[in-house]
Amino acid sequence: ADEARDAKTGIMAASRVNPRFVTSNGITRFICQLRAVTLYYCKTGGSSKGLRQFIDQDLVEFAKANPEIAVSAKIRNSAHPEAVGEYLNGQVTSEELRNFNAFEIQAKLQEMRSASGSPAQKFKSMTYTQTPSTQGNWNPFMFK
Repeated sequence: ADEARDAKTGIMAASRVNPRFVTSNGITRFICQLRAVTLYYCKTGGSSKGLRQFIDQDLVEFAKANPEIAVSAKIRNSAHPEAVGEYLNGQVTSEELRNFNAFEIQAKLQEMRSASGSPAQKFKSMTYTQTPSTQGNWNPFMFK
């Protein structure tokens, strides 16, 4: 009785989550924004050693754990290794993996997986509200 099924989506919603909310990241389910990642590496370059090790040992496990991401590895001789991510919003990001070990590459791919793909935006103020005060903002000189 604590759980109810949403009529539109058919998703089980917990009692604390209002089923009228639109499903979005963090409310009822997570939608990975990373669509594809391509790993470029050199066969002989020293800076690609960690990426070659990651491809040999951990890439298949990462791909199985994240079936929503298309993972590919391509050889690019005489170049430093990099990971190019393509996101659902059309953004393409490139992360350099020069001299990373396999653990650092795994962490970088998880970081790319959890990102939205949109560039970081600078906030105009430290606080944000959808209902600003009708009396105006408080300042230290208000009642002097």
